Amino acid sequence: MKRFIYSILAVLVFAVSCEKDGDKLIVTEPGAPTEFSASSSEIVLSSDGVDALALSLFWNEGALPEVSDPTVALPDDLTNLSMQFSAEEDFASYTEMYLEADQTSLQFTGSELSQLLIKLGMTEVQQYIVYVRLAVEMGEKYIYSDVLVLKITPYAVETGWMQIVSKTDVTDVLATLYCKDATPTLFEGFAVPSGGWYNCFFIAADGTQWGCNADWTAFSLVANSENNCWFAEPSGCQYVYADTANELWWHVNVPTVNVNIDGAPVELKYSKSAGGYSGTITTSAANTAITVTGTGARFDITTGTDAGIAGIPYPFCLVPSGAGSFEFINAESTTESFVIENAGTYTLTFNVYDYTWGLKEGAEEPPVVTYPENVAMYYYLKDGSDQLGLACQMAETADEGIFEGFVWTDPNWGTNYTNFRFHADDVVYSSNSEGQYVLGEGGWNSWSSNSNLNYVVADFTTMTWSETQVTKIAVAGDFNSRSLDTDQFTFNMETGKWEVECDITYIEWGIQFVLDDANGAWRWKYMDGDMDGTLSMEGGNIMPAQTGKYKIVLDLTSFSAPTYTMTLID
Repeated sequence: MKRFIYSILAVLVFAVSCEKDGDKLIVTEPGAPTEFSASSSEIVLSSDGVDALALSLFWNEGALPEVSDPTVALPDDLTNLSMQFSAEEDFASYTEMYLEADQTSLQFTGSELSQLLIKLGMTEVQQYIVYVRLAVEMGEKYIYSDVLVLKITPYAVETGWMQIVSKTDVTDVLATLYCKDATPTLFEGFAVPSGGWYNCFFIAADGTQWGCNADWTAFSLVANSENNCWFAEPSGCQYVYADTANELWWHVNVPTVNVNIDGAPVELKYSKSAGGYSGTITTSAANTAITVTGTGARFDITTGTDAGIAGIPYPFCLVPSGAGSFEFINAESTTESFVIENAGTYTLTFNVYDYTWGLKEGAEEPPVVTYPENVAMYYYLKDGSDQLGLACQMAETADEGIFEGFVWTDPNWGTNYTNFRFHADDVVYSSNSEGQYVLGEGGWNSWSSNSNLNYVVADFTTMTWSETQVTKIAVAGDFNSRSLDTDQFTFNMETGKWEVECDITYIEWGIQFVLDDANGAWRWKYMDGDMDGTLSMEGGNIMPAQTGKYKIVLDLTSFSAPTYTMTLID
C-alpha cells in the first residue's frame, strides 16, 4: 500500500489556489469516521441465502476539513471516502470500494459478500479472517478508522467457468470461458460474436450477472449490473478474457494463425464452416514438428470501442494441451509443437468451440459460399408489398456477408415509414415466419421494435438482422464544448433528411456529426477533412469557412458516404 509523508498545509494551499496578503490559508485535515461496527463479527454464508442480507456495516461521519478563512470554499472533491477489505492485518494489499461522502452504512447480500471473498482469494469452505477499515483520502494522505475483524465462512460455489450471453436473450450462450491455473477470478476462451458491437452479459457459475459499470465505460465488468457489455467493431473470431477481481474484460481479434513447418509459414484463416482455423499443409518427413503462432489485435479499456481503432498488437501461440486438444497462450514464440506422424498433404483444423485439432488426409478446400455484394433497405407500404423509397444503402463490414446501415422509422405506427425490406443484389429479403429478426424470401415486411433512427446489421452468413437504437444525433465542436445534448438534428419526413440550426461561434478544431447509442461512447463520428460534402468516419474534422449561424442538412441514406450541406443563415 502506498504511504506518503508531506506537508498537508502546503498541498492544500495549492489545492485551493489562494493567498491573502502574503498569509497562508490554514486547512485542518479531516477526522476519520468513528464508531465503526458490524451487524455481526462472525458470519457463515449459505448457498440457500444468496439474496438475503448477510452483513451490515455502520459508522458515524468523520470531521470535515476546515479552512482558516471562512470566505474561502474548499473543493467538493477534496476528500474521498472508501472502505478497504484485506486478508492481511497490515493491509499490505486490499480491495477497495468507494463510497458517497455522507454515507454512514453499507449492506451486503450473501452473493455480494461471496464475490468480495473471491476477490480476496478466499474460495474454500473454511473460516477466514477479513480486516475492514474506512479510509478518508485527501491529496496523497490517508486517514483511517478503527479496524473491524470479521470471521466469515463462504459457501461452496462453482468458480471454474462463466458464460457470455446475448443481451436480448440470456439463454442464447455465445461462449463459455474457463479458469486456468486454478485462478477463480480470471476466465478466458474463444468466442465468435454474430457481428461487431455484439451486446452481451457475463454470467458466472454462481448465477451472478456481470455487465458494464454505471458510467458505461467500455470493457468495465461489474457484478449485478443491468448495463450490458459490448465487443469492439472487428467481427470474426475473438479470444476473450474476463477479470472479475479487477472488474475488467478484453478481447483479441484473431483472423488468422500461422503454422510453421521447417521455417516456412502457412497461413490458416478462420472459417465459420470449419468451426475454427483451417488450411492445407504438406510435410515431407515422418514425425514433423509444427508450431502455431500469430498476432491478434487486443481491444480493452485503454482502446475503447470506437470504429476504426486498430487495437493493440497481441502475439499468441496455440500449444498442445493433451491428446488432440490445444490451448491459446499470450506469447511471441513457443517451443511446444504439434507432431505430424506421417509425411503427406493434410487439411489441418483448430476447432475453437471444443479446443481440438485434427488432420484429414488430402487438401480440402472450404466450401465456396457466395454472399451479396450490394445490399440496401427500402421502405414498403405498411401491411403491403408495394415498394416505396430508399431507406439506406448499406455498407459491408470487415466480415464478408455482413452489412450495416441506418434506418429511420416513424414513431407513428400508422404511417408507411414503419416497414422495410432488404434488397440483396437481385433478391428481396424480409422477416419470415421464424421471427422478426430472421431473414427469408417472402413472408412479412421487416419492422423495427424502436422508433426514430436505428443502426441495423444484416448478417447473410446466419440469415438474421439486428438493430440498435440511435439515441442522439448532434453537431459536436469546440463551440458547444463537444456536447451531444445541444445542437441535435431532427428528422424532416418530407425530405427524408436530418436538419439542425446551430450558432458556431468558435471553430478551433472544427466540428463532427456524432451519432450515439445508449452506451454513450460517441459510437459513430462523421467527418469531412476534404470539405467536399461527403462524410466518412476517418480523416479530418469539418472546418466551417467562418463563424455564424448555420442550417445543416444531413442525408444518412448512405451508411459509408453520407452527404451534408451547410448554409450560413445569419
